[in-house]
Amino acid sequence: MVVALAALAVPTTPALAARRSPAAPQARLTLSARVVPLRGALTVRVNRSSVGRQSRLRLVSVSFGDRSRTVTFRSLRASATHRYGAPGHYAVRTVLQDTNGHTSAAVQRVVVTRHVAIRPRSTTTIFPSGRVLSAVTPPGLVNSILILSRGSRVPRAGSSLVVEPGSILPEGFLGRVSGASRNTDGTVTVTAQPTDLGAAYSAFSIAVSDGLSADKVFLASAASLTHHAPPARLANISAIPFTCKTQSGWSVSATADFSHTHVDATFDIRSRAIHFLFTSDPTFTLATSFEGSASCTLAKADELQIVLPIAAPLTLAIRPQFKFDVSGSFHAQATWAPRFAIGFDRAPGISQNPVGFGSSLSFDAHGQADADLYAGLGVELGIGGRVGITGTLGPHLHAAVTTTTHNAQTTGCATVTAWAHAELTANASIFIRNWSWTLYSGDFDKTTLYNHCVSTTGGGSGGGTGGSGSGTNGTGTGSGSGTGSSGSGASGGSGGSGGSGGGSGSGSPPAGASITASMGGPYGCSNCSALNIAVHNFPTGTYTYYCHDNSGPGGADTIFFSHTVSVTDPNQSTWPGIFCDDNPPYTAYLVMDGVQSNSVAFSASPPPPPPPTTYAETTGGVTHTWTNYSNAGGTQGPSISSNATVQVACKVSGFKVADGDTWWYRIASSPWSNAYYASADAFYNNGQTSGSLLGTPFVDPNVPNC
Repeated sequence: MVVALAALAVPTTPALAARRSPAAPQARLTLSARVVPLRGALTVRVNRSSVGRQSRLRLVSVSFGDRSRTVTFRSLRASATHRYGAPGHYAVRTVLQDTNGHTSAAVQRVVVTRHVAIRPRSTTTIFPSGRVLSAVTPPGLVNSILILSRGSRVPRAGSSLVVEPGSILPEGFLGRVSGASRNTDGTVTVTAQPTDLGAAYSAFSIAVSDGLSADKVFLASAASLTHHAPPARLANISAIPFTCKTQSGWSVSATADFSHTHVDATFDIRSRAIHFLFTSDPTFTLATSFEGSASCTLAKADELQIVLPIAAPLTLAIRPQFKFDVSGSFHAQATWAPRFAIGFDRAPGISQNPVGFGSSLSFDAHGQADADLYAGLGVELGIGGRVGITGTLGPHLHAAVTTTTHNAQTTGCATVTAWAHAELTANASIFIRNWSWTLYSGDFDKTTLYNHCVSTTGGGSGGGTGGSGSGTNGTGTGSGSGTGSSGSGASGGSGGSGGSGGGSGSGSPPAGASITASMGGPYGCSNCSALNIAVHNFPTGTYTYYCHDNSGPGGADTIFFSHTVSVTDPNQSTWPGIFCDDNPPYTAYLVMDGVQSNSVAFSASPPPPPPPTTYAETTGGVTHTWTNYSNAGGTQGPSISSNATVQVACKVSGFKVADGDTWWYRIASSPWSNAYYASADAFYNNGQTSGSLLGTPFVDPNVPNC
């Protein structure tokens, strides 16, 4: 003790005085991107900066290195946005000053790419996709063999060849011509080997900001990825289903919504600069009830691809991924809404990997289980089918649910953690010769979303994890040597395993409340459907519900599923998951807080409606397609090759072509898929499939009006 007092009495030395002086501020810059397109928005934030505890912020200044006005503000939460008027390399600088007169500075370099410009070299030949009749790369060879339609130009050996993406080559083609010749039937055979963008273009500078939408998402066969078949039907990215393998009699239902996914890309071969950023707010809904183990993946995951043609022949392919593995006894309803942003910036002297991750979770589970869920995106940025950037990125979630019993007390605990995961690799030389850089992999921003335990005491040696009833219902008690459950309302609790029956409920159902049940859509097993529920004049709160049907011995009434649900609206009809599912020939109903719904007889689902009638029409030449038939404009779609037969849905009067024909067809065949129109004047319209269009009718009268 004497030593301690003596130490406290030591006079303050200059060194100690320096340590106790106010801490200096720390300036930190956060840029929205380090590679920015000309006149594109660059956002600068300083929210990661700090000032000492004994001082306050006086001023923050930001300069952009291009002789523009310096921006100042007095809050670390403020931000500044700037647009550069000329390409080049710039230094963004911030200076932070506190009230004690201390300053701190931070600098980051940015590359501003040239204005969007794509200029092929004079020796480069570019063909529209409709010119390609077939394309194949023989096994074990580097060269690809392309057959071009009659009348196509014969490219010179040694020149560059570019083919725009289309049905034969979904990812386009870029190559150096090894040889080319015209065939006796007028077609052209070309042999070419892959080359880089710099060989075909003197300037290639692009800036893309695009969201995923239904017209870009295809369920494509494996053949289409090897350039031998067109994409198939469009996929519903707002409700992508899962395929789950579980033990017989148990169910897992889940869907994913990837519609809120956005891609930003900037790329310039002269500056040797690239910026990519993926942002996504997917939503996953999950309802499970099983014991044992389950494994779920996206339905037809090997066929789901999202192709974004950035600028021929540069394409970005995105494939949603999902994997859910769980083992144990698991009963859960959850809605997970992660938000992640993962990207990279590469340029001379610049290497940045922006990663951001956040999450919200609605979670209700009990049992004894471990569950892992990964839901992300597989990405491929390539040229003419060759991959330059590949990998996976997205959010990962782990949930652990435990239930323990000690004497008369049962404790249920759940812990949920989440993080962002990325594995990206690069082969930059396919973009520009001798260009090389690396990407990254790892887990980022791990956080705990849920960590909660609930303890209850049962009437016998077992206790229910649901706790006591709420609202007007009473509390039942379980008896026996196993684990009982709490009663809810007039229905009471269920008996413990190996016990001697259920508890008795007390209390009366809420006055005026009612429940309506109906058969919903397909869910769970191959012939199962959901039991849809709507409540009316129901008190809000958390309740235990019981699903009954007549599947007992001799058709006796039995409870086949029970769980808890929160009622947030007295007249609620939409829920985060489903209550339960059933299948023919059973009749089901639901009881919640002593209120019984009507009975629903489950029957086979009605057959799907017949596909709409379409009409086969054949073109007399290469035919352009457009989204706006009234002015032959809007967005141009893939061209229809000469003498090709497609299915049309209907006809509509629109833009008048040169010979006075005003009729247009809506093209039903893929990849136009009722989103594009073509002038009826370009079709034979009389069953003819070859020959001259002279003398053929303006339109097929058998095609109905739209």
